[in-house]
Amino acid sequence: MVALALVVALIAAGVAVVNLTRHDSSFREPTQPAPAYAHALEEQLEERPGVARVRAEESIECIDGCKGQRYGFDVAIDLTDDATAANVRDAAAFVRSRYPEGAHPMAAKIPASIHFFTAGLNANGDNSLSVTTSGPALTATQAHAFLDVARTNPRTEARLLPDRAQPAAKATFVVESDVIATKCEDLDAVSTPTVAALTKATGTDGTSTHLTFRCAQTYATVAVGPTTRIHGWSDAATALSTLEATPQSSAAERPYVRLGVRDGATRLSVSARSDEALSPETRRRASVVIEGLRTVGAVNPQLDLD
Repeated sequence: MVALALVVALIAAGVAVVNLTRHDSSFREPTQPAPAYAHALEEQLEERPGVARVRAEESIECIDGCKGQRYGFDVAIDLTDDATAANVRDAAAFVRSRYPEGAHPMAAKIPASIHFFTAGLNANGDNSLSVTTSGPALTATQAHAFLDVARTNPRTEARLLPDRAQPAAKATFVVESDVIATKCEDLDAVSTPTVAALTKATGTDGTSTHLTFRCAQTYATVAVGPTTRIHGWSDAATALSTLEATPQSSAAERPYVRLGVRDGATRLSVSARSDEALSPETRRRASVVIEGLRTVGAVNPQLDLD
């Protein structure tokens, strides 16, 4: 009986092992596309003017436990120091003309992502011009706007995003720069060149520009317009920092504060972290921030109090 029980146990264990092995086999990583297509595109792009180096990657990854697959084709292009807007447009157009013919069959329904990096920047997904092979092509004016701002402030990211409702007809081009000051009082001096470049670029071929600033513990994004001023940012940032530090009545809790861009407007959202209503002092200081944003000429400052 003991021997029989042992055999049964071993058989049961064997069945379990077999089942586990079969279960694992269903999660095998997908076969990756041959690298020849990506390598050929790299070589062809690196022969074009204004292009220093290219990294193209075609990949397939598992999703939902390998019940499905996600295809991607990404091209990272390092530009030379003297690259022009025409060079950028030419490289983007070249990828559009070659993709997806010759790529993996899954590429037929998936646009390729193209990222341009100005000289000296690392291809880490930030501080780049990002476009896709779907939707309208990048214009010379848009490419020029990116280069102008990025060469003024390397912490610049631009995106040409197709409109989901009308992907073939409309696109939004956003250029956003990041400035950092140790103290909010120093923001004017730090941000002046960047604000000037963003102001010059905004509005051309539908370009929207944003300034993201960080000082002390404050982080915010503001929409920049053609009449935005280069002075007054220190006062606006200081007022925002003061608002963020305002205690809420008896709870002594600071309010939740967010200054960002939504639907093209500069929107300040302030809400209490508890069930208590916002204090009169918090409301007053929020109004001071809005006035500061109007003074610098931020696009359509709006206040949401909750």
